[in-house]
Amino acid sequence: MIDSAQRPCHSIGTKPNQCAASHYDRMTYNVMPLYGPWAGWRMAGRDLVSPDRQRISPERLRGLLFRQASEQRLAQSRLRNNHTDGSADRMVESLPARELFAGCA
Repeated sequence: MIDSAQRPCHSIGTKPNQCAASHYDRMTYNVMPLYGPWAGWRMAGRDLVSPDRQRISPERLRGLLFRQASEQRLAQSRLRNNHTDGSADRMVESLPARELFAGCA
């Protein structure tokens, strides 16, 4: 049976039962519950919807994952730099302010 075909649990001219209505929502609006650790979450259109009705778009999710990966990469780099340096505490030395010579070179 094709997904777009009429459900056998629904006859034309009658009010759709729960099975036919949920199939219609899934095919038309991509309303789909998720299971397992994602229980309570659902897909609605192109957004992932949390149990407290917060929506996240694919672009936003991709940006959050990119940021997390970048922060991990930076943390590993800092850790590597601290261990190869030999000293755990780096001294930050500030340069003296530029002197004004008022026309004298």
